[in-house]
Amino acid sequence: MIHQSTYGSQSLYDGHPCPSESRRTRTSVVRWLVLMFMACGGAGLTLAEDKTAPTKAKATEAADWQIIILQGQKIGYANSITRTEDRNGQPITITEVFTRISIKRFGGKLTTDVNMRTEEDSEGHLLSFYSLQDNPPFSKTETRGTIKGNVATISTTSSGKTFTKEIKLPDDVKSPNWFDRSVKDSPLKIGETRSFRMFEATLGKIANVSVKQLEPEMTKLLTSEVVKLNKSEMTQSILPGVTSTLYTDDAGEVKKMSMGLLGMETFSCTSEEALKELAAAEIDLGVETLIKVGVIERAYETRKVTYKLEAADFDPKTIFLESPTQQVVAGEAGVFQLVVTAVDAGTAGTEPAPEAKYLSSSRFIDLEDPLIVKLANEAAGNETDPVKIAIQAEAFIHKHLKLKNFATAMATASEVAASQSGDCTEHGILLAALLRVKKIPSRVVTGLVYAPSLKAFGGHMWTEAYLHGCWVPLDGTLAKGHGDAVHLKIGDSALEDSASLPVESFLPLIHIIGRTKLSVVRAEYAE
Repeated sequence: MIHQSTYGSQSLYDGHPCPSESRRTRTSVVRWLVLMFMACGGAGLTLAEDKTAPTKAKATEAADWQIIILQGQKIGYANSITRTEDRNGQPITITEVFTRISIKRFGGKLTTDVNMRTEEDSEGHLLSFYSLQDNPPFSKTETRGTIKGNVATISTTSSGKTFTKEIKLPDDVKSPNWFDRSVKDSPLKIGETRSFRMFEATLGKIANVSVKQLEPEMTKLLTSEVVKLNKSEMTQSILPGVTSTLYTDDAGEVKKMSMGLLGMETFSCTSEEALKELAAAEIDLGVETLIKVGVIERAYETRKVTYKLEAADFDPKTIFLESPTQQVVAGEAGVFQLVVTAVDAGTAGTEPAPEAKYLSSSRFIDLEDPLIVKLANEAAGNETDPVKIAIQAEAFIHKHLKLKNFATAMATASEVAASQSGDCTEHGILLAALLRVKKIPSRVVTGLVYAPSLKAFGGHMWTEAYLHGCWVPLDGTLAKGHGDAVHLKIGDSALEDSASLPVESFLPLIHIIGRTKLSVVRAEYAE
């Protein structure tokens, strides 16, 4: 995600299981790659030096290794171990997965490790799961879940605080690994499509998954060998519009997978190949994922901008939120107009009063932390006017986060307050927390922002405060004290505990990467 930072007065932008079953193949590989990629911010890459491997498989277990490639360069690897246990006369399948992705974003390195363990019965019903997501140096999230009947109880621990919620599951929902075994027992025929519902524990959501078997096809493997493999395509509702292509051998093992997302691929490989150190990558996807638009004069002074939006294979009306300040007007042949109007703190509006969740404490917006309260009081000073408090808090956040970097994927407000560092996500979350302490409803927003020095739009997070009947944008990375028409909104969240992980709010950005052209039709300024 882009963040704005200053050095002096210069902006950075100026801005059944059997012991031999090792194939964590179709569904789980895809889901983890996307979630990991988005957790890391959906931007560039570099290889982390890695001499550490997950626990080695025992002789009765099977280990599967995959290397992860993005735009022809290695960004990480995945390792899975699958085994069965007899539990009260019933076979239980246990899958353990370690995934690492290391990327570069605007010159800064970010590494995320995820350990995941699932237990399921022979019918594919999930019994329990555990995950540990570690994004050093600050963010570590541990999640445990148990399923009894059709109720999943999920406990998440972050920053020493534990939050628990329950989710009711449909009777027919399956575990993420069930499909891999089912197609081994009953392979798909060419032209056949098989669909099912899967519980994505990481997001706490039910995903509709569909796999279609196609004609076999010649494809190049990691070794550059060209072989004929079975081919199938998979889609899932969490990422509508994104199709994953899987190439499997006659034993049903996936040898290669490709996604319609920045040339992302995985290849089956040896452990030695997966752990091999590579030279630093030359590209930075923080830059590669930008949407070039050219010069927008006095971008942060714009009051209304009409954009020409050309969308390939997606409907912008399903991505860009419509509101009193943002409208999408349909055109012809995939061409739309996106009209954005600036709004300032103090502007009167008629938007409905927000729900209690926009003032509540949560895992990410942990209002009980003493430092959060202290900072909120410092930001407000003696001021009692909510509008002035909001503007002061925006400026306070900009100064408090002294180390502007991209090393953390998503930290809690208390972590940010203590570290005084982060990118746009950290600015947005901490600002939302300070506002809530002062009884101002707040939420975080994901979307695109214009970076003048890059002449482009990039992924971003900012904050909105509810003031005088209007949701007002505030950006702690800029701290301009007023709105503009170069923040393009895609989603928002109260970050309440009943919600999915914040990473989900970034998923819509996948639809626009490499599929969007933007140009300015007209820019208007204050007289």
